[in-house]
Amino acid sequence: MTGRKTTRIFIAILLFTCCVIQAAGAEPVAPLLEMTDQGLKMVKSQGKTLADVEKEIPAKASIGIPVYPNTYYATHVRGRQNGANSMLPSISLVSGDSPEMIETWYRNNLDGWKYDETYVLFHDGKGQADMESLMSIKTQTVSIMAEDEPGFDLMFYHADHIKSRIIIRYKPRD
Repeated sequence: MTGRKTTRIFIAILLFTCCVIQAAGAEPVAPLLEMTDQGLKMVKSQGKTLADVEKEIPAKASIGIPVYPNTYYATHVRGRQNGANSMLPSISLVSGDSPEMIETWYRNNLDGWKYDETYVLFHDGKGQADMESLMSIKTQTVSIMAEDEPGFDLMFYHADHIKSRIIIRYKPRD
């Protein structure tokens, strides 16, 4: 082989290896709950595998906000950038822990964030929150609420032990 061809092959192998390492290092924000048989059938009917579903979970690094450790992925909404209708992405997580326990954890782990009693959420804004700033594309939020019964998004999962829901609105770090 010529030196030039060897160099090209080496670069191709190096790039491939970097892509594999990067993909392997993309730790999901939280694991999926165990799916019911009906949920697994639904996934299969969409031509997907459980691994395909897990690949759709945003990476922990892309959130950039501490994630309560004892959570499971529920859903996420991709953000959109189109002027007045812009919106930050959000992720919905669930936990078997109480809302009070989770709120205490966030109080200890969201440095510089404020808790707003009116809107019952943490925000990264300055001062008192108002509806305009909370709806702004620029304000990240974390809200915690009781999950009295598993929501519609959990109907294909074993979720009877779930007590809380956490919704994180974030600026993507990709």
